Amino acid sequence: MGAQRSPRSLRGHLATLATLTMLTSPTTLTACGAPELPDAGPVDASSDGGAPIAPPSAPVLAPCPEGWSIAMRDEVAVCDPSPTGAEQCTGASFRRAGQLHCEAVDDACEPGPFPTGLDRSRTHLYVREGASAGDGSEAAPFGTLAEAFAAVTGATTIALAEGTYAGAPLPDDVEIQGVCADRVVITGPVDAPGLLVHRGQRLVIEGVRMHTADLAILSGGALVARRLVIEGAATAGIGLIGGSLEAERVLVRDTRTASDGTFGRGITLEGGAAGTARDVVIEQSRDRGLAVAASSLTVDGLAIRDTTPNGAGAGGSSLDATEEATVVVRRAALERSVNAGVIVDGASEITLEDVVIRDVVPAPTGDNGMALLASHARAHLARVLVERSSGSGLFVGGTASLDATDLVVHAIARSDDFASGLAATGGASVVLDRVLLADTAWMGLVAFDPDTRVEARDLLVRRVEEGHGLGEGLAAIDGAGVVAERVVIEDARALGVLGLGTGTTVSLTDARIHRIRETSVHLVGRGIEADVGAHVSLTRVDVDDVVETGIVSFGMREAGTALSLERVRVTNIHERSCATSSCPTEAGGSGVAAVFGGAITARDLEVDGAPLCGVQVAAQGSLDVTSGVIRGSAIGACVQVEGYDLARIVTGVAFVDDERHVETTSVYVPGSAPAVR
Repeated sequence: MGAQRSPRSLRGHLATLATLTMLTSPTTLTACGAPELPDAGPVDASSDGGAPIAPPSAPVLAPCPEGWSIAMRDEVAVCDPSPTGAEQCTGASFRRAGQLHCEAVDDACEPGPFPTGLDRSRTHLYVREGASAGDGSEAAPFGTLAEAFAAVTGATTIALAEGTYAGAPLPDDVEIQGVCADRVVITGPVDAPGLLVHRGQRLVIEGVRMHTADLAILSGGALVARRLVIEGAATAGIGLIGGSLEAERVLVRDTRTASDGTFGRGITLEGGAAGTARDVVIEQSRDRGLAVAASSLTVDGLAIRDTTPNGAGAGGSSLDATEEATVVVRRAALERSVNAGVIVDGASEITLEDVVIRDVVPAPTGDNGMALLASHARAHLARVLVERSSGSGLFVGGTASLDATDLVVHAIARSDDFASGLAATGGASVVLDRVLLADTAWMGLVAFDPDTRVEARDLLVRRVEEGHGLGEGLAAIDGAGVVAERVVIEDARALGVLGLGTGTTVSLTDARIHRIRETSVHLVGRGIEADVGAHVSLTRVDVDDVVETGIVSFGMREAGTALSLERVRVTNIHERSCATSSCPTEAGGSGVAAVFGGAITARDLEVDGAPLCGVQVAAQGSLDVTSGVIRGSAIGACVQVEGYDLARIVTGVAFVDDERHVETTSVYVPGSAPAVR
């Protein structure tokens, strides 16, 4: 089995916080004479910034699979497989994904003493508990499975009447068919599987309920399971080591750990096994609900609920795909697990379509709690809802790749020292189409490390809660690259968008960054920031309703930090909340700022409503604005670099409704980034 990886083992460490150093200059607005301004040239004071910003399309998860209900997450209709008031099932009944009520696992129970409709091409042997001196005929049945198995010659079907039967060594090519899973029970010994299918053997079992002290079924051959209930097995309900599996209407409930505290899985496939399954429910497993290692499995209709760690405290995930496994899951509800919902690792590949992963809690150590962890693997998601996990909605690392279309990640809480809606690290590749990340903690979408790449189209990030003094909507850090078009980021904290570190790149086209609020620690709520060597490119971007600075480029005295702006609009910038109390001279309120070696180039720039500076260049910063409008600022352009060529800022720029167009007096300079390092 592949080892589970935590974010810390993938990254070493993900997050320590740099302190916020407020680098300020004297804030007096008096003293210098008005500078000599170059000819501004022709300008258009009514510029609307060019073509309108294209809005993102929301995810589309409907129409829903049959039986699933519609629920709303913001304006997105999602498909809910666990409606309110769903029943808790017992005995030989289960609740499939999307169903409100319990139903019999065996939907073909018969009123007579034996099953009917048996395959006429096979030999039939009949068994009824307590019978004696029988010959296996319907009139004179055997009393035990062992007797029936001993009489098998060739392809044979064993027909079981109501009763309880001890498992026995299987002959070749046998089918076991019970009259009803609610009335036929097969038991097993304490230290061996209830039924053991050797390589080359074939077992068909249906209409049966199994109670065993060890594995219910261990198979290396061909196993076909229909209308089967397995309760209280140990180590695994069904275990395949090689061979094949066909399963339909199967319930595995309350699998216990092995005597050494390990395992406790619902269904596990290893060693090159191949399986297909439909309408499978796995509940109350330990270690893993469904584990596929070095094998392949396709499931249509799956519910995995209430998976917990094994007796050694390990595991707890609903579904694992490891060791070059290939797994396809359609119409699934994976609910209430520990540590992770889905793990895909070790060059494996998983496809999830019409799947809900929810209610993942951290391990007792406090780590993880993520809905999906992909490491050194490939994951394909379509119409997936992830919600109420802790740590991350999705975590993609170690050269893994993820492509997701119509994805909603909702209500992600902090776990230990990390939280995000979606995190990519370690050279991972992520492609997103129509994605909503809402109500996440600390970060909406974050990419770490060189060679980590994220491409996003139609991305909505909303309501990022504060964690460690931050609440970034989108962050690229330490050499990662993010390219996104048709983006909305709103109601984040501290930073809407951050590019941090040498080699880091961020490109946004048709984006709106809106309502970025201060955190309790840093007291800033900036729209977009490039820092310490990052390159950020913005085309048709609106930044609105932010605190302290709309867009800022920090060099931190390192060369290379650069922001490129084309058709960018910055509006409604607020002073910091401490302006009337503890920081009256450090209130801020600049639209666009290039400071401490950071560079900005802008064309068709509009700044409206910056209370301090429309644009600002200070402390070895570099700012070039070739065209635009700056409206409603105390100072249109704050120039705090000695000898700066003012033509780089004012030529082609209209200054409207400000107190002064250009001022070379020192004013407040935005401080160092409240950054994740």
